[in-house]
Amino acid sequence: MKLLVGRFRSQQSPVYQELHPFEVTPRRTGSDQPERQVGKRSLANQRTFILDDRMMPVPVGVAGELCLGGAGLGRGYLDRPDETREKFVSWSYRDRPEERLYRTGDMARFSCDGLIEILGRRDFQVKINGIRVELGDVESALAAHPGVKRAVVVPRAAPHGRAALVGYVTAQHLEVLDGASILQELRERLPEHMVPASVEIMDALPLNGNGKIDRRALASLRSPGAPPSRARVRQSAPPGSWQQLVVEAWRDVLGADQLDDHDDFFAKGGDSMKAIRAMVRIDPRLRVSDIYRHRTAVALADHLTERYGERPAPSS
Repeated sequence: MKLLVGRFRSQQSPVYQELHPFEVTPRRTGSDQPERQVGKRSLANQRTFILDDRMMPVPVGVAGELCLGGAGLGRGYLDRPDETREKFVSWSYRDRPEERLYRTGDMARFSCDGLIEILGRRDFQVKINGIRVELGDVESALAAHPGVKRAVVVPRAAPHGRAALVGYVTAQHLEVLDGASILQELRERLPEHMVPASVEIMDALPLNGNGKIDRRALASLRSPGAPPSRARVRQSAPPGSWQQLVVEAWRDVLGADQLDDHDDFFAKGGDSMKAIRAMVRIDPRLRVSDIYRHRTAVALADHLTERYGERPAPSS
């Protein structure tokens, strides 16, 4: 793929360009995420800013969203007022007069020599438990699973407003996929915060009007295993057992209205901080790593019984 790189020198006259072609090799990800590339800076009478989540300029070398302004800025999208309000925003900084900017949705950073490195789409980067995750990296791991034809990962709101990842995959011809086995393989290959809460097997992925994967449609889907309404917690654990203690602790820290003895703690919205809170509630001898290894109430209760024996009676 041939790209153009622009080098710029700004004086009191308009910005000008020197364009140099170079070659890059696209990476195969199994998704529709573009590879990292270097692009040119703004044309004459146009302005380029790289801003953080608070719409503040970032230093050289720090990633932010690429925003454009200047004489060439359009008025908005025809007959699409919601998208216009989202992408065309008023902006000012310190003593700069207010102006309209276009939020491109591209993540980029300035290099020391005045070039802009395009890092990928902003909607391909999300924060999971405070850690930034590249969705393309997770999609690449999913696409590497034998039998997977196409893989897409989208964020979805979890309990208490936290984001969780959900993977959607389609199978190659005549292949039969199992979401549980795919998740297990991902846990062996990826850090915990990058592992999706679930992997759904799809006959086909939804497409938008441009023929691209409709990620918004996927994000709005309700998980097949999600309860359609609020329900009572199932009380199947024997009274006074480790299992009952674990279920009660997890129900409290997860704020869950429905919790089954075989539910995955992290699939229900758990994270490292909630695991610590649950650990304190259950037993001070418990380690956070134990919850990561034994992710259901039944499995953790069996581990506690094997390691410490039957749960001691609560002191009165």
